[in-house]
Amino acid sequence: MGADHPPVELPADIKDALAKLKSTAEEKGNDAEAWRHVANAMLRAAQVDRSYLDEAENAYKKLAEIAPDDLEALRGLGN
Repeated sequence: MGADHPPVELPADIKDALAKLKSTAEEKGNDAEAWRHVANAMLRAAQVDRSYLDEAENAYKKLAEIAPDDLEALRGLGN
C-alpha cells in the first residue's frame, strides 16, 4: 500500500474471535483440528496485520507437534 493509504487494522470483534479460537484450542490440548483452525485463521489475519505471523507460526508448530505428517502444518511452516 502507498504511503498515503491509511493503516489497515483488524476489527475488534475479529481480534476477539481469534483470541477465543486460540483459547479453545489450548483448552482442547492436542486436538489437531482445533490447532489447524487456529493456524489457518492466524495466517489469514496476518495478511491484514503482520503481527499475527508469529501466532500463525506457533500454531502451525503446535499442529506439527501433534500431527507430524499433517500437510497443512508442513505447508504453513514452509511458507
